[in-house]
Amino acid sequence: MRKYFGIISVIVFVSFFMFFSNSCNNTQKQECSEEYLKADSCYKEGVELIDEKSFFAAFPKFIEVVKLLEILPEDMSNDEISLVSRSYYQMSHVAANLLANSAEIDMLKRALFYQDMIVDTNFYARVTVNLASAYTVFEFNDTAQYYINLASPYIDTISDDLYNYIKFQTTLSSLYYQKKQYDSCLYAERQVINLKNRRGLDAKLDSVRLGITMFHSPYCFEAKPYLLKCLEIMDENDAKFAPIMTLLAKIYERENNADSAAIFQRYAYSMVDVERDRYSNSMLISNQYENFKAERDDKLSALQEHKTVQKRNVKTFVIALFAMTVITVVVVIISNKNKKKINKQKVIAGSALQQHVHTIYRNQKDNVYQSILREFNAVYPAAFEKFKNAHPKLTETEQAICLLSFFSFRRKEISIILNIQDNTVSKYRNSIAKKTDMVEIEDIMKDFV
Repeated sequence: MRKYFGIISVIVFVSFFMFFSNSCNNTQKQECSEEYLKADSCYKEGVELIDEKSFFAAFPKFIEVVKLLEILPEDMSNDEISLVSRSYYQMSHVAANLLANSAEIDMLKRALFYQDMIVDTNFYARVTVNLASAYTVFEFNDTAQYYINLASPYIDTISDDLYNYIKFQTTLSSLYYQKKQYDSCLYAERQVINLKNRRGLDAKLDSVRLGITMFHSPYCFEAKPYLLKCLEIMDENDAKFAPIMTLLAKIYERENNADSAAIFQRYAYSMVDVERDRYSNSMLISNQYENFKAERDDKLSALQEHKTVQKRNVKTFVIALFAMTVITVVVVIISNKNKKKINKQKVIAGSALQQHVHTIYRNQKDNVYQSILREFNAVYPAAFEKFKNAHPKLTETEQAICLLSFFSFRRKEISIILNIQDNTVSKYRNSIAKKTDMVEIEDIMKDFV
C-alpha cells in the first residue's frame, strides 16, 4: 500500500510541477527586462518634455510605456506596476494642462487602480488629491470629498515637496466655494500662501488664485491686488492668464477706469488664439487616448480570456488527476483486500493440508511420501516443479526432506517416512542449507506456495 501511495505522490508532484512551471515561465518577467528598461527610458523622455512644456509631444511617450508593460496586474512586477501607474498620472497631467478634463479623470483612476496594489504613500496622495480636484471641475462634490478623504492621511507640511499639500488645500477651497462657505474657502487658500511665505517660497501664483476666488465671492472688490500679481509672473503667450485679464478689466470698469479696463481687455483678446490652439490640442489628446484605451481594453480582455481558459484547464486537470488518484487508491484497496482474502484462504487450505498429511503419516505405513507429495500437488499445482527448477542441485532425497520440513515433520518422523537414519537426515539438512543458502529448511518451500 505504501509503495502505491508513494508512486501516486510522485506522479502528482511531477505533473503539477511541470504544468505550473510551464505556466510561470510564460507569464513571469524579470524586473530589469528589456521591455522594462525601454519603458523606463521612454518615461524619462516624456518627463523631460513636460518640463519643457511640450505637453502634446510628451503624451505618446507615456502611452508607449503603458503599451510595453501593461498586462494583467497579477503577471506584472512591482516595478512595472509603479511605472505604469506613474505613466497614467503623467498622462493626466498632460490632459489637465490641455483642458481634457474627462480624459484626465479616467487616467487618474487607472493610476489609482495600480497604486492600490503597491501604495507608494506620497504618490498615492498625489493621485487621489488630483482626482478630487478633477471632480470639483464637474462639481461632483461627493466624489471629490471621497478622494479628499483618501488623500488626507498622507498630507503633511514637513516634506520638501509641497505639491500634495497645496493641491489638497486648493481642492478643499473649491469644495467650500461650491458649498458657498466662502470664509472657509479663502482660509484654505491663505494657508498655502502663509506656508510658502514661511518657507521663503514664491507665492505670487497662489495669490492670483486667491484673487480669482475672491472675485467670485462676496469679497469681489478686495480681489484686485491679488489678481495684479499675475503681471509679475505671466508670459504674454501664456493663455491661462487670459481669464484673469478679463476679471481685471471688469474690476476697472466697475471703478469707472475705462483706460485700464481697455488695456486688460486687449490682453485677454490677444490670448484668445493661443487658448483656441490649446483647446484644439485637448481634443487631439482625448481622441488619441480613446484610441489607445480601446486597444488596451481589447488586449487585456484577450489576456483575461486566455487566463480564464488556462485556469479552467488547470481545474479540469486537477479534477482528472484527483479522480485518477481516487480510482487508483480504490483499486489498490480492493486488490489488497482480495489478496488478504486469498492469503487467508491459502492459510486455511495449508492448515487443512497439514492436518491431512499428518493423518496420512499416522494411518499409512507404505508409500507415505508419495501420498504426501500427491496431496501437496493437488493443493499447490506446479509449486513442487518450480521448487525443483529453482534448486537443481538438490537430490531427490533432499527435495523430499524440504517438502516434509514444510509440513513441520520432525527429524525422527522424516527418517521413518524416507526410511533413512536420523543422523543421515541431519547431514542432508546441512547439505540443503549449503546448496540453497537457507538456514531454516522449513522456509524453502514457502516461496513457491
